[in-house]
Amino acid sequence: MGLFVVRLLCNDTSASLPQALLQQAADALRTTSFRILVNSNPRSREKVETGDYCIRANPNRVDLNRNWDSHWREHGSCNDVEWGGPNAFSEAETRLFRDVLTTFRPRVMATIHSGNMGLYHPYAFSRSAALSWGAQKMHTWLRQLSSATVKVPFGPAAILNGGDCPGSGLDFAYDTLKSYSFALEIFLPESERPPLRSRYERLMNMTLDELLERERHGEALVASSWLQLGQGEVVSAASSEGEMTAAECLAFFNPTDEGTYWSVLTQWTDVLFRLTDLVGRDGCRGGLGCVS
Repeated sequence: MGLFVVRLLCNDTSASLPQALLQQAADALRTTSFRILVNSNPRSREKVETGDYCIRANPNRVDLNRNWDSHWREHGSCNDVEWGGPNAFSEAETRLFRDVLTTFRPRVMATIHSGNMGLYHPYAFSRSAALSWGAQKMHTWLRQLSSATVKVPFGPAAILNGGDCPGSGLDFAYDTLKSYSFALEIFLPESERPPLRSRYERLMNMTLDELLERERHGEALVASSWLQLGQGEVVSAASSEGEMTAAECLAFFNPTDEGTYWSVLTQWTDVLFRLTDLVGRDGCRGGLGCVS
């Protein structure tokens, strides 16, 4: 998706790119500067491209999205799929990403993922953590985006994932850089999507404060929660990477036919440009003098 966005921003005429997205890109460039990191885990990506589709960690077996120093905590070992490393920023890839962010100091950071579908904002490290500056704005923007486009669950990452994610880049950008920070989960196989619609509809009928209050009272949003309508409604957390074949991982995390590929690419690029526009319309820079 990153390369596709680059081609749009550069007005690449070598291929037939969607005119609507080209216009969105041109509009965005009038007010926004972009810094795009296409691939934050290049050495493991090389292995993925040779058919090892289940790799998540880097060659040191560290999950790079658990290796940031924002709420990093020591847990597990290198044999665990989501091991955060021996210490925060132990990995060269995470340090490079950190240095790019701290130099550029973006007003908004968005990271792109697959294996679920949703629009996330902080926090990722804890389902019960109290948000501070900008929380209501981020939640409102994601509500508007989801309603107007993809109609997927939206809200704090830890709540939507049904589990804590310490040491994430999402929380680092929010806490350390005071950037509006988002994660876009852009793909899940069609067979896994039915629960998402009911979650989206319930989230549309409550405020962020009501959602956080339910979590504090133990009414979890995901996994045996008030948000489920019946048995079997949780997106397959049991289908972890360690239990899947290479072919299953490929199909779980990626579109495998051309039509779906282009649909995902164009739909979520539209979401990204709309998000840029929403934040751009807000006159307040990060947490500096902002109201929630």
